[in-house]
Amino acid sequence: MQREGCAGRSRLSMDAAIRKALDGGAPCFYITRDHAFKRLRERRHNRIPPREKPHRRRMWQELEKVLTERMGNRPLADEWVVLDEVLATHRPSGFFMSEAYAKKLVYKMLKQPIKTDL
Repeated sequence: MQREGCAGRSRLSMDAAIRKALDGGAPCFYITRDHAFKRLRERRHNRIPPREKPHRRRMWQELEKVLTERMGNRPLADEWVVLDEVLATHRPSGFFMSEAYAKKLVYKMLKQPIKTDL
């Protein structure tokens, strides 16, 4: 990990680096248009999974909010087109995963051998 901030500070722990990444926002929603459309439609008909994880719930709420705002700005637009636009351009507030799952992903990636083209 790279040093954080000022010279003389200790290196970030893996846990601190993961928390910082999770809090920093994601570059995009990591879901397909078909999956997003299906899940949003289910949520609109009150078919929400009974044990839905809080971070997953926040993701769907954020996506629905942005989609609703953009549809309000373009009332005649096709919802599929606007959903594509949102998925392509909106920067979500986070990665919408638990810290434990993020750690699992990081350690899995670290175990993979480095590929070199020689």
